[in-house]
Amino acid sequence: MKADWRAGRGWSALPLVGVALVAVWLTSCSTAGVDETQQTSYTEAQARAGAAVYFTTCASCHLTNLQGSGEAPALAGPDFLNTWGPRSVTELLELVAASMPPTAPQSLSGEEYAAVVAYLLSVNGMEASETQLTLSSSGPVFAGMEAAERAEGSRPPSPGIPGNVPSPNAFDRPPPPSGEVTETATGRVVTYRPVGEFAPVLAADLTSPPDADWLHWRRTPDGQGYSPLSQINRSNVKDLQLAWAWGMEPGTSQTT
Repeated sequence: MKADWRAGRGWSALPLVGVALVAVWLTSCSTAGVDETQQTSYTEAQARAGAAVYFTTCASCHLTNLQGSGEAPALAGPDFLNTWGPRSVTELLELVAASMPPTAPQSLSGEEYAAVVAYLLSVNGMEASETQLTLSSSGPVFAGMEAAERAEGSRPPSPGIPGNVPSPNAFDRPPPPSGEVTETATGRVVTYRPVGEFAPVLAADLTSPPDADWLHWRRTPDGQGYSPLSQINRSNVKDLQLAWAWGMEPGTSQTT
């Protein structure tokens, strides 16, 4: 019986290379030159070794379940498969070897980098073979992967939760305005509910914002990012408590 080091492939994971593989998400999606008929291969021993490397080097950012956190993308599941499934494993190997871990790129051996990628292939459902994965390996990550197969796990968006497919209730045109529309030569304003006591922001306020206001992205035109308010200071900041939290979903964009 094989040891259950893969945690059921349901992605119970093991650590990889810190915030690292975020770069994986940003590379070109080109698949030119990839032989889609020749499947990438790795051995079970490699995947076991890669699991150990992942847990000690990568899991702090990509998490032990490989679902990612913050800027570190998911390394298992639909998002990873849709991004890397039809692409060359050479791209993935080169990216990981050149940029991981982000705090110490190229600090692992070639065998360790190949083992980590072998582990990723394993937890994403690829069967092991007798041929080792190396930094010079070629072929697609998943040979012959079709769009229909990659669509498995599609998640339409819902309030507060971004999806990876369009909403079934989406329109291909903007909805009609539900408020009063006012257009001028310089802009367009839609008023949904009149404001009883509205004080327009003056140019002087933008140049030198009042202490209690935050009128720019970083409060002042020169981006100081500093508030002169003094109610919270060095002596009482330790007493602050969490008021609310918003769980961020995996992906490249978030609802705001």
